Amino acid sequence: MSEQIRDEGGFVGEQELALLTHEEETALDRYHRVTADLGNPILGHLGGEALEMDEEAGECLIAFAPRDEFFNPFGSVQGGVVAGMLDSTAAIAAVAKSRFTVITQTLELKTSYVMPVVVHSLKARGRCIRLGRSVIFSEADLFDDKGRLLARASMTGRPVPLDEVRALKRRADDLKRKIAQR
Repeated sequence: MSEQIRDEGGFVGEQELALLTHEEETALDRYHRVTADLGNPILGHLGGEALEMDEEAGECLIAFAPRDEFFNPFGSVQGGVVAGMLDSTAAIAAVAKSRFTVITQTLELKTSYVMPVVVHSLKARGRCIRLGRSVIFSEADLFDDKGRLLARASMTGRPVPLDEVRALKRRADDLKRKIAQR
């Protein structure tokens, strides 16, 4: 069923709603629209959910709820999973700074583990330090539910225009279909 809203005694149709939404949508709305189009399965796999986006500042806030299988025998989240959370957060901050015109391809990630991650409720704050035509510098911090810094990462990335990402996704989808038909 198409989404509709009531407006002064009538309904605004789906097309009008789309126009209205694009004019009045927030940065978080734009993020959800772009990821619905392209997908961002790793963020969901990591238990992540975007909470805030600030295009001007190039910042984002992501909540993470790591699953039990992410914890190592010592009772803390495995370091590679923590790095993935921080990488995703730093990349999303850069995407926000670009006003959702590029996707970030990570070239380098440096992660510092400050304290063991032993809780299931985490927040990560990402900031885009510099968004250039050929290189991106972003950072991300991971906090526990008491606001204590658990880990910090700095990321160097390459901006990939959204149209190029869509074309690559179409080619990958076509290849998957051809393989499935064999």
